[in-house]
Amino acid sequence: MHYTLCHGETHMVKLSPTLDDVARMLGVSGKTVARAINGEPGVSQERRARILEVAKELGYRSNQSARALASSRSFRIGVLSPWLTAYFVLQIYRGAADACAAHGYQMVICELDPAQDGALERFERQLRTQPLDGLFITAPLSDNAALLDMLERLGIRYVRHSPLLDQDRSDAVFADDVDGASRIARHLWELGHRHVAMVNGPPHHLAARLRQAAFCAEIGRLGGDPEAIRVLVESDLNGLQPPGFEEAGQLLSGPDRPTAIFAFNDVLAAGVLARAHQMGLTLPDDLAVVGYGNADFSQLTWPRLTTVRQPNYDMAKRAVEWLTQPAVQEARRVTFPVELIERDSCGRIA
Repeated sequence: MHYTLCHGETHMVKLSPTLDDVARMLGVSGKTVARAINGEPGVSQERRARILEVAKELGYRSNQSARALASSRSFRIGVLSPWLTAYFVLQIYRGAADACAAHGYQMVICELDPAQDGALERFERQLRTQPLDGLFITAPLSDNAALLDMLERLGIRYVRHSPLLDQDRSDAVFADDVDGASRIARHLWELGHRHVAMVNGPPHHLAARLRQAAFCAEIGRLGGDPEAIRVLVESDLNGLQPPGFEEAGQLLSGPDRPTAIFAFNDVLAAGVLARAHQMGLTLPDDLAVVGYGNADFSQLTWPRLTTVRQPNYDMAKRAVEWLTQPAVQEARRVTFPVELIERDSCGRIA
């Protein structure tokens, strides 16, 4: 308890715990506590975890401005995406935010549409006036060469999410899309589906290429004909219908209607479900639908959507952890496992 004098009267004011308070509680030096909280080397993982635990119990909050002045760092890490509302990006935000909080950093949400005139120049000006210590770049921005060149010119470290090109240029995190799409193919095959189709994402997206190739290859390995799999790329040019709605209509209106459709993500899968319902199909008896991503709404569709859980949270958490640590010479690559979530949108062929 600390005291202050105000207008001749003594008042007891409880001040916020300090770094020294945390150090005294643990019997270590203030420098050790500072290293642990700032994510600096020289502190074991076990001791760092204990220091962060005690700091949280005491209610210690670091003075971010003072830390930045003392270390020439901003203690701010950005997450950059082309779409703030994309469901996989929302999962990424959660992982990044938790990792930033654990290491004493502030997370900054950034949106960039390179197709807009002057967007990259405006983003550069923003970074010059409000610097970041690092940036996690989501796909497909992770392959934007002009953006990467700009960040390197400014000396801003970055980690990329699922880059398609020049994968050794930086640290990068991936999901095992090959395994995820292969699991979907096996699941549909085991349910008796032999006439399958796909609504895919944009071809410049690494995940779209990997999922289509793996899905078709696994169908072929199981005894099907990969050449017979009809694949449409989602266009959604006018935005008048849900993504995947028009493509599903094309696939389902002909005489060779598939019994199952694999959609690149859960948003497209929801559009397929909507169009199938509109056409009077009984789901999942007349059509099996599988999505990808395990978005929060995938349990709210009718029927509930079978999908693949992507480790977006884990990938973002790892990326931020790398950015809070000293840089390494060799670029790191980590591929995270996926999981098939079986729900109600896939029926068995009689």
